[in-house]
Amino acid sequence: MSRTTYKEFELLPVPYQLADTGEWVVRVSIIRHHDARHESLEKSVNASKRAASREEAEKLSIEFGKDVVDGKYPAVSLDDLS
Repeated sequence: MSRTTYKEFELLPVPYQLADTGEWVVRVSIIRHHDARHESLEKSVNASKRAASREEAEKLSIEFGKDVVDGKYPAVSLDDLS
């Protein structure tokens, strides 16, 4: 799965595999482009979810990123991307 645009953010799935269990950790980079300032700010966040395959982890990463953007995880602030 590749980058996905959601609202004013770009979501990039970046899961990684645990060496001891082979499970994939759900992780997403949330990017906000500021064209007027000619810069992009990025924040990577992990979910507590694990997946059996990379493909599943990438799908879950995008879903998690959308939930973060929608404010469903109040402990994860995107204020530093403003």
